[in-house]
Amino acid sequence: MANLKVGDRVKIKDRQDWYLPSGYQPSNATGKVFEILDEPEGYVKILLDEDVTGIDKRVPLAFRLEAVKRINK
Repeated sequence: MANLKVGDRVKIKDRQDWYLPSGYQPSNATGKVFEILDEPEGYVKILLDEDVTGIDKRVPLAFRLEAVKRINK
């Protein structure tokens, strides 16, 4: 995943153990890479396309690099 760049389209990989108190699930959500984090290393911020977390979708959320995959534009 080191080849991800800001602006790349990504999809959050499916996980059965996601837990958000709101009951929303980010699995299979799509979005755009907002920032590649240096600290903590191995994380990327994503602006999700849809409200799948109960958090304002204008707020980028951090995911581990291995939890996302790049998709075609």
